[in-house]
Amino acid sequence: MLDVQNIHPALWRASQLAASHRATISTGWAGLNQQLPGQGWPCGAITELCLPQPGVGELRLLRPALAQCPPKQQIVLVNCPFIPSAQCWANWSLLQNHPLLWVNTQSLSNTLWAAEQTLRHDACAALLCWLPKGVTSKHLRRLGIAAQGTQALCFLFNHLHQLQQPSPVPLRIGLQPAPQGLQLHIAKRQGPACHTSVMVALTDLPRLSATTRRPAPVVSHALYQPVFH
Repeated sequence: MLDVQNIHPALWRASQLAASHRATISTGWAGLNQQLPGQGWPCGAITELCLPQPGVGELRLLRPALAQCPPKQQIVLVNCPFIPSAQCWANWSLLQNHPLLWVNTQSLSNTLWAAEQTLRHDACAALLCWLPKGVTSKHLRRLGIAAQGTQALCFLFNHLHQLQQPSPVPLRIGLQPAPQGLQLHIAKRQGPACHTSVMVALTDLPRLSATTRRPAPVVSHALYQPVFH
Protein backbone atom coordinates (compact mmCIF):
# COMPACT_ATOMS: atom_id res chain seq x y z
CA MET A 1 0.00 0.00 0.00
CA LEU A 2 1.31 3.45 -0.91
CA ASP A 3 2.29 5.54 2.10
CA VAL A 4 0.86 9.06 1.81
CA GLN A 5 4.09 10.50 3.22
CA ASN A 6 5.93 9.09 0.21
CA ILE A 7 3.75 11.22 -2.05
CA HIS A 8 4.65 14.50 -0.38
CA PRO A 9 6.21 15.24 3.03
CA ALA A 10 3.46 17.74 3.85
CA LEU A 11 0.77 15.04 3.62
CA TRP A 12 -0.22 13.24 6.79
CA ARG A 13 -2.90 10.89 8.11
CA ALA A 14 -5.46 12.55 10.36
CA SER A 15 -5.06 9.66 12.81
CA GLN A 16 -1.37 10.43 13.29
CA LEU A 17 0.66 13.47 14.27
CA ALA A 18 2.09 15.17 11.23
CA ALA A 19 5.82 14.89 10.64
CA SER A 20 6.69 18.56 10.48
CA HIS A 21 8.36 19.61 7.24
CA ARG A 22 9.59 22.74 9.00
CA ALA A 23 12.22 23.11 11.68
CA THR A 24 10.98 22.92 15.25
CA ILE A 25 12.41 24.01 18.60
CA SER A 26 11.84 21.91 21.68
CA THR A 27 9.33 23.42 24.08
CA GLY A 28 11.55 22.30 26.97
CA TRP A 29 8.64 20.25 28.38
CA ALA A 30 8.77 16.54 27.42
CA GLY A 31 5.05 15.93 27.88
CA LEU A 32 4.18 18.85 25.62
CA ASN A 33 6.71 17.88 22.95
CA GLN A 34 5.06 14.47 22.64
CA GLN A 35 1.76 16.11 21.70
CA LEU A 36 3.11 18.43 19.01
CA PRO A 37 3.96 17.69 15.37
CA GLY A 38 7.73 17.69 15.01
CA GLN A 39 8.13 17.37 18.78
CA GLY A 40 8.31 21.11 19.42
CA TRP A 41 7.23 24.64 18.53
CA PRO A 42 7.21 25.16 14.75
CA CYS A 43 9.51 27.70 13.12
CA GLY A 44 8.15 29.69 10.21
CA ALA A 45 4.56 29.10 11.29
CA ILE A 46 2.13 30.66 13.72
CA THR A 47 1.25 29.21 17.10
CA GLU A 48 -1.83 30.71 18.76
CA LEU A 49 -1.87 30.63 22.56
CA CYS A 50 -5.24 31.55 24.07
CA LEU A 51 -5.30 32.93 27.62
CA PRO A 52 -7.98 33.96 30.11
CA GLN A 53 -5.89 37.10 30.65
CA PRO A 54 -2.33 38.22 29.93
CA GLY A 55 0.37 37.41 32.47
CA VAL A 56 -0.74 33.90 33.48
CA GLY A 57 2.74 32.49 32.79
CA GLU A 58 2.86 32.51 29.01
CA LEU A 59 6.42 33.81 28.87
CA ARG A 60 7.68 31.32 31.45
CA LEU A 61 6.15 28.61 29.26
CA LEU A 62 8.13 29.91 26.27
CA ARG A 63 11.35 30.61 28.15
CA PRO A 64 13.12 27.28 27.28
CA ALA A 65 12.37 27.71 23.58
CA LEU A 66 13.46 31.37 23.50
CA ALA A 67 16.77 30.37 25.06
CA GLN A 68 17.38 28.03 22.11
CA CYS A 69 16.87 30.70 19.44
CA PRO A 70 19.86 31.64 17.25
CA PRO A 71 22.10 34.06 19.18
CA LYS A 72 22.34 37.77 18.46
CA GLN A 73 18.86 37.84 16.93
CA GLN A 74 16.06 39.93 18.42
CA ILE A 75 13.08 38.77 20.40
CA VAL A 76 10.27 41.14 19.44
CA LEU A 77 7.27 41.86 21.69
CA VAL A 78 4.36 43.53 19.91
CA ASN A 79 1.44 45.08 21.82
CA CYS A 80 2.59 43.56 25.10
CA PRO A 81 0.03 44.69 27.71
CA PHE A 82 2.67 44.94 30.46
CA ILE A 83 6.02 46.66 30.66
CA PRO A 84 8.70 44.00 30.09
CA SER A 85 10.93 43.43 33.11
CA ALA A 86 14.48 43.74 31.80
CA GLN A 87 15.81 42.43 35.12
CA CYS A 88 13.89 39.20 34.72
CA TRP A 89 15.00 38.72 31.11
CA ALA A 90 18.57 39.24 32.29
CA ASN A 91 18.10 36.72 35.11
CA TRP A 92 16.85 34.28 32.51
CA SER A 93 20.13 34.82 30.57
CA LEU A 94 18.18 35.91 27.51
CA LEU A 95 19.26 39.54 27.14
CA GLN A 96 22.90 38.57 26.71
CA ASN A 97 22.23 36.65 23.49
CA HIS A 98 18.92 38.09 22.34
CA PRO A 99 18.26 41.84 22.18
CA LEU A 100 14.71 42.57 23.32
CA LEU A 101 12.57 44.93 21.21
CA TRP A 102 9.27 46.11 22.69
CA VAL A 103 6.86 47.62 20.13
CA ASN A 104 4.08 49.39 22.06
CA THR A 105 1.31 49.69 19.47
CA GLN A 106 -2.00 51.31 20.34
CA SER A 107 -4.45 50.10 17.71
CA LEU A 108 -5.46 46.97 15.83
CA SER A 109 -4.05 48.20 12.53
CA ASN A 110 -0.70 49.21 14.06
CA THR A 111 -0.37 45.88 15.88
CA LEU A 112 -1.02 43.85 12.74
CA TRP A 113 1.26 46.07 10.65
CA ALA A 114 4.14 45.80 13.15
CA ALA A 115 3.81 42.02 13.41
CA GLU A 116 3.60 41.52 9.66
CA GLN A 117 6.53 43.81 8.87
CA THR A 118 8.69 42.08 11.48
CA LEU A 119 7.98 38.73 9.84
CA ARG A 120 8.26 39.92 6.24
CA HIS A 121 11.70 41.37 6.91
CA ASP A 122 12.78 38.23 8.81
CA ALA A 123 13.89 40.61 11.54
CA CYS A 124 13.81 38.42 14.62
CA ALA A 125 14.43 35.03 16.18
CA ALA A 126 11.00 35.11 17.83
CA LEU A 127 7.90 37.27 17.53
CA LEU A 128 5.46 37.46 20.46
CA CYS A 129 2.31 39.41 19.67
CA TRP A 130 -0.66 40.03 21.97
CA LEU A 131 -3.70 40.34 19.70
CA PRO A 132 -6.24 43.10 20.34
CA LYS A 133 -9.96 42.71 19.79
CA GLY A 134 -11.16 42.66 16.20
CA VAL A 135 -8.66 40.25 14.67
CA THR A 136 -10.25 38.18 11.89
CA SER A 137 -9.34 34.96 10.10
CA LYS A 138 -8.20 37.09 7.18
CA HIS A 139 -5.70 38.88 9.45
CA LEU A 140 -4.41 35.58 10.85
CA ARG A 141 -4.05 34.09 7.38
CA ARG A 142 -2.01 37.11 6.26
CA LEU A 143 0.32 36.79 9.26
CA GLY A 144 0.64 33.06 8.59
CA ILE A 145 1.80 33.72 5.04
CA ALA A 146 4.33 36.27 6.31
CA ALA A 147 5.64 33.76 8.88
CA GLN A 148 6.31 31.16 6.19
CA GLY A 149 9.15 33.30 4.84
CA THR A 150 11.08 33.14 8.11
CA GLN A 151 12.74 30.65 10.45
CA ALA A 152 11.40 32.52 13.46
CA LEU A 153 9.18 31.32 16.25
CA CYS A 154 5.88 33.18 16.02
CA PHE A 155 3.43 33.23 18.93
CA LEU A 156 0.13 35.07 18.89
CA PHE A 157 -1.62 35.54 22.24
CA ASN A 158 -5.40 35.67 22.03
CA HIS A 159 -8.28 35.52 24.50
CA LEU A 160 -9.38 32.08 25.63
CA HIS A 161 -12.90 32.45 24.27
CA GLN A 162 -11.45 32.74 20.75
CA LEU A 163 -10.83 28.99 20.79
CA GLN A 164 -14.56 28.65 20.07
CA GLN A 165 -14.07 30.46 16.76
CA PRO A 166 -12.59 28.90 13.58
CA SER A 167 -9.03 29.90 12.77
CA PRO A 168 -6.55 29.19 9.94
CA VAL A 169 -3.72 28.87 12.50
CA PRO A 170 -2.40 25.26 12.40
CA LEU A 171 -1.53 25.04 16.12
CA ARG A 172 -3.89 26.45 18.75
CA ILE A 173 -3.51 25.88 22.48
CA GLY A 174 -5.59 27.09 25.42
CA LEU A 175 -3.74 27.98 28.63
CA GLN A 176 -5.28 27.91 32.08
CA PRO A 177 -3.52 28.70 35.37
CA ALA A 178 -3.04 25.66 37.59
CA PRO A 179 -1.26 24.98 40.90
CA GLN A 180 2.50 25.30 40.27
CA GLY A 181 2.06 25.90 36.56
CA LEU A 182 -0.25 25.82 33.56
CA GLN A 183 -2.81 23.42 32.16
CA LEU A 184 -2.65 23.28 28.38
CA HIS A 185 -5.44 22.14 26.08
CA ILE A 186 -4.38 21.54 22.48
CA ALA A 187 -7.46 22.66 20.57
CA LYS A 188 -5.99 22.26 17.08
CA ARG A 189 -2.96 20.51 15.65
CA GLN A 190 -2.04 18.57 12.53
CA GLY A 191 -3.09 15.20 13.84
CA PRO A 192 -5.82 13.55 15.89
CA ALA A 193 -7.78 15.49 18.47
CA CYS A 194 -6.02 15.77 21.82
CA HIS A 195 -8.53 14.77 24.50
CA THR A 196 -6.21 15.09 27.49
CA SER A 197 -4.70 18.23 28.97
CA VAL A 198 -0.97 18.70 29.33
CA MET A 199 0.29 19.93 32.70
CA VAL A 200 3.38 22.10 32.69
CA ALA A 201 5.05 22.82 36.04
CA LEU A 202 6.58 26.28 35.87
CA THR A 203 9.49 25.88 38.27
CA ASP A 204 11.19 28.84 39.94
CA LEU A 205 14.12 30.55 38.33
CA PRO A 206 17.52 29.01 39.13
CA ARG A 207 19.41 30.71 41.93
CA LEU A 208 22.40 32.84 41.13
CA SER A 209 25.84 31.52 41.92
CA ALA A 210 27.05 32.24 45.45
CA THR A 211 30.28 33.65 43.99
CA THR A 212 28.49 36.28 41.93
CA ARG A 213 29.26 39.81 43.12
CA ARG A 214 26.27 41.95 44.01
CA PRO A 215 23.73 39.50 42.64
CA ALA A 216 20.69 41.13 41.11
CA PRO A 217 17.39 40.33 42.82
CA VAL A 218 15.68 37.34 41.26
CA VAL A 219 12.45 38.41 39.58
CA SER A 220 9.93 35.66 38.92
CA HIS A 221 7.86 37.45 36.31
CA ALA A 222 8.97 38.61 32.88
CA LEU A 223 6.19 41.22 32.77
CA TYR A 224 5.06 43.75 35.31
CA GLN A 225 3.03 46.95 35.59
CA PRO A 226 0.15 47.22 33.12
CA VAL A 227 0.40 49.69 30.27
CA PHE A 228 -2.28 52.37 30.27
CA HIS A 229 -3.09 54.00 26.95
